[in-house]
Amino acid sequence: MARIYVGNLPMNLRTKDLEDIFYKYGRIKDIDVKTPMRPPAYAFISFEDYRDAKDAVYGRDGYILDGNKIRVEAARGPRYGQPGIQMHSRGPIRPLRQTEYKVIVTGLPNTT
Repeated sequence: MARIYVGNLPMNLRTKDLEDIFYKYGRIKDIDVKTPMRPPAYAFISFEDYRDAKDAVYGRDGYILDGNKIRVEAARGPRYGQPGIQMHSRGPIRPLRQTEYKVIVTGLPNTT
């Protein structure tokens, strides 16, 4: 599965509008439209195949939608709520990786 970011969207945009624009590039799994307090709106679209997402980025970046030139690019970072990713007030907490390195702390008082 591959996700794309679609930015600079009109605030009154519906999920169906995005589906009508992007369906020709491949099977869409999910459309998540975000409407913040201040414009512009944005969305994340998940395709089943990464090649479809790549074609959508190439075909729709710069497309004029209701007078707005939309920006379409590959989504960056993990999708929050996926297994293994926890949220923190400052962003996601990534799972720890085991490495061969250790930290050895010496010289601390016995009261700690």
